Amino acid sequence: MDGAFPSISPYRSGFLHTPDGQQIHFEESGSPAGLPVVIVHGGPASSTQPYRRRFFRPAVYRIIDFDQRGCGRSRPQGVLLRNTTAHILDDMEALRDYLGIERWVVFGGSWGATVALCYTQCYPERVRALLVRGSLLGRARDLEWFFGARGVASILPEAYQRFLAPLPAASRDRPVPAYLELLTSSAQDIRKAAAAAWAHWEASVVSWPHYKEPICALDPSPRAQDPDRYAIAAMYAHNSFFLEPACGALHDTQCLYNVPGFIIHGRLDLVCPVENAATLHQAWPNAKLKVIEEAGHLDIEPPVVAALVAASEAIVQGAG
Repeated sequence: MDGAFPSISPYRSGFLHTPDGQQIHFEESGSPAGLPVVIVHGGPASSTQPYRRRFFRPAVYRIIDFDQRGCGRSRPQGVLLRNTTAHILDDMEALRDYLGIERWVVFGGSWGATVALCYTQCYPERVRALLVRGSLLGRARDLEWFFGARGVASILPEAYQRFLAPLPAASRDRPVPAYLELLTSSAQDIRKAAAAAWAHWEASVVSWPHYKEPICALDPSPRAQDPDRYAIAAMYAHNSFFLEPACGALHDTQCLYNVPGFIIHGRLDLVCPVENAATLHQAWPNAKLKVIEEAGHLDIEPPVVAALVAASEAIVQGAG
């Protein structure tokens, strides 16, 4: 995290109580009078990570983190019912209203970029600027790339075979529904083994090319191999992220036209190929695109950290 701002602690935390009984955990840090920015975590089913606050100058930003439904410290944990992309967007808008924010900067990476893009297209009048990194566009082709035999599996075949190993041979051509069945099994040993295998595959792809052994640097918490977490991830993947498979997050791109922002993407990203960034930029030409030649998917890589900090500083200058 060289080049990022110093670590900070929240000055406020709490829960947003939704009409359908969810309790969405949120934290605020930085300056209470600063430019509001909401950080949308990845996943699906990951959680907030304190280091991401460090992309924003705490003296000038009011930094808001929240855990999506069923994730992190939100309650109940691991919930599958009433957990869709539309629910997350509703929660974000309710949180904005609850915090008394008229307009905010929206930042998300990977799945967080999917949610950030969807939110901006639904509520463009509420978005002051949009910053996305390692963008997952949530299309059928993105799912096929990550889980199919002809996508990233052709680059990391050993890891992919390990991913398929827990599945019956007849289910290996459609691993996502097979994993969803395992991850929602009543047998805890089956759920735990499936979660460990899913986590290893995910970490193998995320970590490439900078780490010889898979790491889960984005989430070092005990929940990193929690079956509830991966059940949510499998449920979202099985349902095409609850988006239109052909267009994914790019469902109403005219709403992006007047929104300023930045697209940051690593050339070596295997989770979300750089084609995603080029496609997004075509749909959102008002954004500034920065492709980082030596970077993969992780947002802790030094050139990615530098690009995110530079973008957050440019947004402040533009807001001023």
